[in-house]
Amino acid sequence: MNTKPFEASVQGDKDQRGEGPHSADDAPSTARALAKDTADAAASLGAEMKQAAQATSKAIGKQVASFAREVGHELGATAEKQRARGADAITAFSRAMKAAAGELQEQSPAVAKHARHAARSIEGLSHSIRDRSATELIHSATDAARSQPALFFAGAIAAGFTLSRFLKSSATHSDRKEHADD
Repeated sequence: MNTKPFEASVQGDKDQRGEGPHSADDAPSTARALAKDTADAAASLGAEMKQAAQATSKAIGKQVASFAREVGHELGATAEKQRARGADAITAFSRAMKAAAGELQEQSPAVAKHARHAARSIEGLSHSIRDRSATELIHSATDAARSQPALFFAGAIAAGFTLSRFLKSSATHSDRKEHADD
């Protein structure tokens, strides 16, 4: 009778249970090999994770930079539009000052003269605003604020008050015109 296949099967069962002839001697070396394989796999995984993190970081950085460029472009375009609108409003205010000076000429020539002078100065300001970029205007305003803070603050208050009054009167005039058309 051929017992070889049966003996191989029994030996395989013993090896699986750790009872084979080589199992006790090989356990430490097998454990070392398994530990080495595990350490190698962990190191490889760590390196791959590091590369993936670097690649992700670069991709995110590119996306953020692209987004920042787009936002900067949009803000610049909006600032340029607002600069042009501000220059137009200042020009309209200058014209209103000139009209007021014309009406005051007969009653008070000295006041009319000052009003015309102020209107020319305001018109010069509107040309200056129109001829410069929004960035240049911001740098000029910052420099003025640093060199003469009290004057800058007073001028800002006066300009804000004047523009608000002008815009309010323009809105009131527009509202009256709409009601007259009805």
